[in-house]
Amino acid sequence: MTSPPVPRPASAFDLATLAALFASAYEGYPLPVHMDEAILGMMVECYDESLADSVVLEVDGLPAALALLAVRPPHGWVGGMGVVAAHRRRGLGRVVMQALIERARARGLSELWLEVLEMNEAAHALYRSLGFRDVRAVDVWSLPAAEVATGLTLEAGAEPGGPLLEPEPWQRSAGTRARFAQRPPGVEHLRLSLEGLEGAITWRGAGEARALLDARGGGDAAWWARALAQALLVHEARTLRLLNVASGGVLAEAARLAGGTRDTGQFEMCLTLTTD
Repeated sequence: MTSPPVPRPASAFDLATLAALFASAYEGYPLPVHMDEAILGMMVECYDESLADSVVLEVDGLPAALALLAVRPPHGWVGGMGVVAAHRRRGLGRVVMQALIERARARGLSELWLEVLEMNEAAHALYRSLGFRDVRAVDVWSLPAAEVATGLTLEAGAEPGGPLLEPEPWQRSAGTRARFAQRPPGVEHLRLSLEGLEGAITWRGAGEARALLDARGGGDAAWWARALAQALLVHEARTLRLLNVASGGVLAEAARLAGGTRDTGQFEMCLTLTTD
């Protein structure tokens, strides 16, 4: 007979065990998920995931589900949640999420955020039933370099100021950028000048790939389509990943105009934990 699930802090397990559990919990996920000890260590460090506040459910003495809580008071973020295949359809997703929500409340957090794939209807329904609300739809795009770079001036500089083009998700927020800056290959801040307009970006990566962390200033979507694609070419890179940019926003439309590929879409969701 299967025993009731027992919640334990993720800090009771080593990173290798947690990485293997994460990979098992995402087996059969709508999109492939690669996880190993190094990737999980990066997530813990750069996303401020608190293993002491994260939850592992054990069933019959073995790990069966996990939910990871990242903490930047007063906000928290769900850095991953899943149930191993042998224990699915038994309500463990709800149990582990309820435990995580209680940990977030105990930390005094005011809000808990997450993203869920638009195709993952079961998880979306679960989060709604737990009180999360849809905040916005976001997209993941891959943008190619332009074949010809003309008229763009690039200059490296300090981290840009001024308003962002759109709110950033946890994975690209200021706290994450500060962590990334301390890990090779670091981050790069660039000022862009094109057609008499000035913009600024922060990105990360080396070799053929870059990942956009933020964008400020500049012009409309057509301007950004040219600027980003040409910036890649100048840096001898082939692709730029735009993670969780607002659906229908300037960056998503720029990626479309530049011939990019929409890899997937997600819903950004939030649970209010306090009434103050």
